[in-house]
Amino acid sequence: EQNDKPDQGYENSLISGNFSDAKELLGKPYSFCGKVVYGQQLGTQLGVPTANLWLPKNKLPIAGVYIVSVDLGDKKYLDVLNDDTVYCLYTDAIDTICKMQKEASTENLKTFDIEEQRLELGIFRKWFLNEHLKINDETINKTKFDQGLEVLQNKIDSIPKSFVHRDFHSRNLMMTQKNNPGVLDHQDAVVGPITYDIVSLLKDCYITWDEKLTLDMLHSFSNKIKDVYNFSSEEFVEWYDITGLQRHLKAIGIFSRLNHRDNKTSYLSDIPRTFAYVEKVLEKYPYLTNIKSACHELEIKNLL
Repeated sequence: EQNDKPDQGYENSLISGNFSDAKELLGKPYSFCGKVVYGQQLGTQLGVPTANLWLPKNKLPIAGVYIVSVDLGDKKYLDVLNDDTVYCLYTDAIDTICKMQKEASTENLKTFDIEEQRLELGIFRKWFLNEHLKINDETINKTKFDQGLEVLQNKIDSIPKSFVHRDFHSRNLMMTQKNNPGVLDHQDAVVGPITYDIVSLLKDCYITWDEKLTLDMLHSFSNKIKDVYNFSSEEFVEWYDITGLQRHLKAIGIFSRLNHRDNKTSYLSDIPRTFAYVEKVLEKYPYLTNIKSACHELEIKNLL
């Protein structure tokens, strides 16, 4: 449905791509709508809501790429999660991870390799250790922190890889009536560890759950994908833990950067919760001793 024409000049503005002038001439932003038509139902098969729009050619001002705004509602998982809803909401989310891993295309996606891990962990060093805690590189280098990270990076790189959303947590999941959840912020997707998205969900930086609950749900997830990958239960839990360790160190760095660079102070309150995840994992695996000792020597917990 095209807007009324108060001035013929607005069409010339649209054709030339000058939408600011067209808006001024119309007295409101130019808009049009079309009819939803059914295609091959590929989105439905994948479990991702899509819509095909039929638009008469004379309704389009210029040829090009258009942005379609989709309303997924206003209920983020974080706003509705509680002891009564967590099982249903997380079961849907776990099914979505499985579907993405098995069916989402990885064409043209970069690999979450050792170099990518190193870049992310550099955010922890620069923004959390250097900028937030005021620990200089000379002091850090006296510890075996970097040696410990190298071991961690190699361990993570050996985990089987699949499609990874990379930010699959309660602030990026919208509760929807159909095809729950709606998933936001997929632009950083990579080919990475099969445990990355599940640890993002279950060891969420914004909300903490009882460990028994998270391990039960992790077991449920591993059962859904074990026909594709070869692993033992103990091995899968270890992959989950160390993938989470790398992610949480990065997240702490990002929270610090948001505070110091972008003046978003609210993220500082998420650092203690996130560091608590880090501490638990460092206690479990002997090959993480260098990272654990470095955190102790740098007195990170006392400085939080």
